[in-house]
Amino acid sequence: MTPDTAAELGAPVIRIIAMPSDANPAGDIFGGWLMSQMDLAVGSVAARFSKGRAATIAVEAITFRKNGG
Repeated sequence: MTPDTAAELGAPVIRIIAMPSDANPAGDIFGGWLMSQMDLAVGSVAARFSKGRAATIAVEAITFRKNGG
């Protein structure tokens, strides 16, 4: 696998539906839940690309600017 074919350049790596238990009383998804899903997807691509184990060491910043509603 090369960087150009990793995740088919934008093709979804995982598909998941947030459940009511993943949301607050207002119906907004928890940012931590969303970040964990992103980590699973990125880790999957990184492991395939490196042909080994991959781990997130640090996330310097993440900003959620607008809800999806």
